[in-house]
Parts: sequence; structure tokens; C-alpha cells
Amino acid sequence: MSVPRILLLSNVTPSDPRVGGLYLRPLCDALPPGSLSYVVANRQSEYGGTDRVRREDLVHVRTCVNVAHARPASFRARLARWLDWRRLQSATVPDIVAAGVNAGKRHNAELVWAILHEPEITLAAAEVADRLALPLVTTVWDPPEYVLRRYGADRFTLHRMMSAFGKAVSHSRKCSVMSEAMGRDYQQRYGAKTVVMRLGIRDSERHSPRRKPRRDGEAIIGFCGDLYAEDEWQAFLRALVSSGFRVADREIRLRIIGGKAILRSPVPMRAEYLGRRSVDEATHLLAEADIAYVPYWLDAGYSIAARQSFPTKISTALAAGTPIMFHGPAESSVTDFMRQYPIGVSCASHDASAIQNAITDLLAPSRYTECGQAITAAIASEFSMRVVRRRFADLIAAPEQELLKETDAAPSVGDGGLLP
Repeated sequence: MSVPRILLLSNVTPSDPRVGGLYLRPLCDALPPGSLSYVVANRQSEYGGTDRVRREDLVHVRTCVNVAHARPASFRARLARWLDWRRLQSATVPDIVAAGVNAGKRHNAELVWAILHEPEITLAAAEVADRLALPLVTTVWDPPEYVLRRYGADRFTLHRMMSAFGKAVSHSRKCSVMSEAMGRDYQQRYGAKTVVMRLGIRDSERHSPRRKPRRDGEAIIGFCGDLYAEDEWQAFLRALVSSGFRVADREIRLRIIGGKAILRSPVPMRAEYLGRRSVDEATHLLAEADIAYVPYWLDAGYSIAARQSFPTKISTALAAGTPIMFHGPAESSVTDFMRQYPIGVSCASHDASAIQNAITDLLAPSRYTECGQAITAAIASEFSMRVVRRRFADLIAAPEQELLKETDAAPSVGDGGLLP
């Protein structure tokens, strides 16, 4: 048995600097040269290869239909959106299917691997595999119910999309998912065989956890990534304002790394807004913080995302070696994970005192040391590239030893033990 020749259907390439590209790159780089071709469908026209993925192995389908924004309010705008969905299904999807079938035949593909995130690929995946008479494996990053709500799909489109998603997952030889809860759900609903495969952490990205905060009398709370849960963020700021930015006898300083910052305070605050940074820079800056703040929606309307998605902000915080304050639902994939690996504390409230108590709890010496030990254990068991490669080999039914070693062989920052 050897590594199969794979046709990948996706909306992002491994060279994309966003989360999807970061997820795919180490997996695609693990495949032997010439074993991967792919069809990518998106609104972009540019493409860059990776170390082991060549430009000539790519077929690009450019879609001019933009359904990737919130549901419009006016009747005219909703009608335009409905027409966009119809065009996507009647024009873009057939183009993807035709491109996939042609690429699969030209590449002599033995397996179709589809990323079921955007609507176009979800609608095309099973048909491409059926026409090529090849086995299908799939990867799901977020539950489709959440993705389609974000895009404002009407109920007819929602029904068709969920039907296509169910067909793709049920036809899959195996499906990789982001959480155990997502895996259980798809096993029950679709009879799927699943494997949990989260965003991995390279050894060279790792920073060793600390036994205690860096400075007496101060705590740096870092936020890294895009800000989606704005209500939780505002509750967090209100809690700090009401405390005068002083919690657990420490002055609180904020460090924000990402594309957007919302800062409102009637009292003096110490805050750094550092904008977008590279992955290495962001991880290093977060490693200098004492707490990594990860907000998630408490609104029940987002409950399926909270239960089944797994925020990539958690991977970044673990790579930084920084204990996590998860500000989100008590029933979620993150809190389930934290019960097994106590990598931080959680707060499921907008109440200022509850938020302040969570910060105080996390900064306690015994808790902080426990979190550092759990971070090391969690990476070793769930996030190391060795684990991810093993699970990827399981997904594509390939011998693990046949996958190529990481191209990134730089030494890690620390040895994974606790720093003083």
C-alpha cells in the first residue's frame, strides 16, 4: 500500500495565508511530489504553490457569485441574493464538477478529498467522486448550519445545501472533523466514520509554558485573531473598566493582535493594538502575554458552532504556551476539551464579577502551573504534527511512514517543559 494519488477540491490553496491555507499546507507538503492535484473555486485569481505543490497541478474555477455576506434586509436585496444562489448552483457548481472530473482523469487520481466548507464544494463533492468512480474523503471545519446562517441562505437553499452535505459525508470513506462532538453527531446522523484532525502545531512554533506570570503586579491579557464574538468582548471590557483595570492585585494590560480592535473605556487603560502579524510574530507576541483571551458566542443561536467547531485561536494560544481564558458557553467543544486538558479557565457569563473571578482564578499560582503542564500534554496528545500526520494518514488510508517529513525543521522555542 502506498500514498494514493489525490484530487483535492477546496476553496483555498495551501499557500493562502488565512486559516484554511495554514491548515492545508502541512498536509499537502506531507504528500510525495506528483501525488496531489486540485481544483480550487473562489473569487480570487492569484495562486502560489508550496514546497511540494506545483502550480501546474492546479485547476482554478473563478466564481463571480458572492454569497459570502450576511442576509440582506430589503426585499430587492434578498431577491438578488436568491438569484446569486441560483447562479451558483446552475453555473458555478457544474463548472467545478467538470473541472474536477477532467483533473481527476488527467492526474489518474485514486481518491477525492473535499473540504466541505464553502457551498460550491459541498454541492460538487459527491458528484465529482461518483463520476470518477473513486472513493471520497471529506474534511469539515465548521458545521454547515453555522456557515449557511452566516451567509444568510433562504430556507430552500438551506434545505438543498444540507441535503448535499449529508450526501457527501454519508458517501465518505472517512470524514475528518474538528471536535469529538462533531464526530459523534455525524456518526449518528450520517453513519460516518470520523477522525478528529485540528490545526496542528509545528515544533518550531512552540513556546514553553511558564510557571507563573512574567511580572509581579501586572498581567498582560492577549487577544489574537479576528473578533467575531463582539458581545462577549464588550462584556469583558466592561468587567475590566468596572475594576479600574486592576484584577487580582495586578494592573491589567491588553495586547490585541488582529485586523480589528474595539476599545471603549471611560477610565485610563493600557492597551496595545498591534494589527495583523505573521503566524510566527503573532505566536511570539502572545507568548509574552500572561493570559490568552478567547471569546465565543454565548447567544443560543450559535450553539451548534460552539458545540462542534474548535476555534483555531486555541491552537495559537497553545503554541504560545499561554494559559487560556475561554469566554463562551459552558457546553462547547472547548469546555469539553478543557475538562480533559485543563489548559485554562472558562467563563460562561457577561457578568463583570464572573469575568473578574475567572481572571483571578487563572492567575493563581497553582492554577497557572497546572495550565502550563496541561498545555504541554494537550500538544503532545492532540496538536503535534506527529499526531496530525498520523490522523491524516488514517484519513487518506496511506501508510504513515510513506508521508514526507516536515519541511520546517527549525528548533523549538524551549523544550516543552515549564519555564520559571
